[in-house]
Amino acid sequence: MASWPTASTTRASNSGFGNSDIPRENAAERGSGWHSEAVFWKPRNDADLTAGWRLWLELSTQPWPDANWDDTPASAVWRLRELLTVCDEIEAEYVEESPEKSGEIVRLLRSLCFAASAPVGLWWDDMQPLDAERAALLHADLAGFADHADGVCTILAVGGGWSALSAVL
Repeated sequence: MASWPTASTTRASNSGFGNSDIPRENAAERGSGWHSEAVFWKPRNDADLTAGWRLWLELSTQPWPDANWDDTPASAVWRLRELLTVCDEIEAEYVEESPEKSGEIVRLLRSLCFAASAPVGLWWDDMQPLDAERAALLHADLAGFADHADGVCTILAVGGGWSALSAVL
């Protein structure tokens, strides 16, 4: 019987990049974390470069609610829903333009969709104002996605040569 990950394990199970049973302490001891050790991306053609650059720009904006947030979970995950649409568009354009239809960029895009699916699935239609307990749960779900998105952004910045730009944003 499988056991559920505990608070002491990484959220890598949501990312498609790692093992959810790796203790946080071990992941931290390994250095740069599970993101950069599991995946390396480097653009191999114009379609790869364009898709990576566009995704990196999209991820520069955090998934946190903005000033228009109406204190509901549905409003809080709206940015994630928009990001899912953009990921689908980037993948479609990449597949149309690239000679390689299933490059590493496609896996990165799909990992983001997977990581966003739980928070979106749980909260997209919840229009009730948050109490403290539900706010903590929503925050944890968004933080888990943000952690994954930061890892993907780092992979893109390193592989695309945009690391210096990441420091500015």
